[in-house]
Amino acid sequence: MLLFYCWNHINMTDKLFAEVAGAPEDPILGVGQQYKADPRAEKVNLSVGVYQTEEGKIPVLRAVREAETRLYNAAAPHGYGQISGNPALGAFVQELLFGKDSEVVRSRRACTVQSLGGTGAIKLAADLLHVVVGKTKAATSVPTWGNHNAIFKQAGFDVSHYQYYNKADGTIAFEQLLADLRAKEAGTVVILHACCHNPTGLDFTADQWKEVLQIVIDRGLVPLLDIAYQGFDRGLEEDAFSIRLFAESGISFLVSSSFILFRKDKDGNDEKYCMGDCAINIDYQDTVDKATGEVTFTAAQKLAEVAVESARTAEFFGIDPKVALLSFSTKGSGKGGTVQLSHDATIEAQKLAPEMAIDGEMQFDAAVSPVVGQLKFPGSKVAGYANTFIFPCIEAGNIGYKIAQRLGGFEAYGPILQGLNAPINDLSRGCNADEVYKMAIITAGMA
Repeated sequence: MLLFYCWNHINMTDKLFAEVAGAPEDPILGVGQQYKADPRAEKVNLSVGVYQTEEGKIPVLRAVREAETRLYNAAAPHGYGQISGNPALGAFVQELLFGKDSEVVRSRRACTVQSLGGTGAIKLAADLLHVVVGKTKAATSVPTWGNHNAIFKQAGFDVSHYQYYNKADGTIAFEQLLADLRAKEAGTVVILHACCHNPTGLDFTADQWKEVLQIVIDRGLVPLLDIAYQGFDRGLEEDAFSIRLFAESGISFLVSSSFILFRKDKDGNDEKYCMGDCAINIDYQDTVDKATGEVTFTAAQKLAEVAVESARTAEFFGIDPKVALLSFSTKGSGKGGTVQLSHDATIEAQKLAPEMAIDGEMQFDAAVSPVVGQLKFPGSKVAGYANTFIFPCIEAGNIGYKIAQRLGGFEAYGPILQGLNAPINDLSRGCNADEVYKMAIITAGMA
């Protein structure tokens, strides 16, 4: 019989680790250690919230014993499972959070990944948002669960806060909270406690949740809802209210796509651009009612929605979008082809999203060169500084992003399909394994 025993061992006396400082003791678990060391009979354990009998023992629930017995009797093989975890458990958790009849579950808009506890889940979320998506700012409540701040700081985030608790009267400082959220920069990851706020135990009402959601939408914030205690407040269904409210808050209808281009500039800084539409819409034609002959949805409106959706995709990747609708013409310098389409789509896009920096039609040199932009398109907030490029047809878009990828040294992530009820992405046949891997993570992150 051969016995293989593996263990990770670090020689802390080695010079490599000589300067490594020990992590501070966990203050909550430290209380438990003090409790054990205290000889007094009248002591009370105020450490981790685990139910104990009068004898200080943790009882094993009958349901747990039965589950363990069933697993033992089944004698199932212990092979490797999926990296994302047990699919059956993931499906159950989705129904628990979103509801059995939820559109989110039916359309497979949710992606579930198992982790080592709540701390592991938050760590995975922080790494996904920072490393893959490119977010750099996060905001936690005051007060909050201590690990929230530590995890996001370790992940590389600049962590700010929003006021939650009013010490004077023991209530939620709701008006201050709203003001703090309104002041956050677009793209900031906001950590929200879905129920049983830790450590205050004070939760939003349904109407308050709706106000918070509206600010999140208006300010372009990225909500991360931490639900560690579902069922411990009002019930399993009731405690999932905020999760379901956020899940059902927005639906897009137009199918479009974008590519995110990424590289390091000469100073080592991230250089990121968004290009759309490169994969789905062959061209743009007016939609005409067959019965009446009336135009119900113009080609310009379609391209405008692509522009706005691409800008929102850019925001998801940490880009502050400056959107240029491209053409071979700048401000009417050329005629024919797609010039009128790009011109009219610019007007429609500005109507759809007046808060966004959108301009066109313009040539690519006017879009990216401040000198040329000032010469050809004076007074534009986009010309010369564009980072989100909207092509009027698949030919130009597909050629454009592949030139940037192959000759410009950019990594191209995409196509990222927009406007679907579920995060579905269709990779090019020319992509490599690394691109498949990264797009899989992006797709999961957009669920």
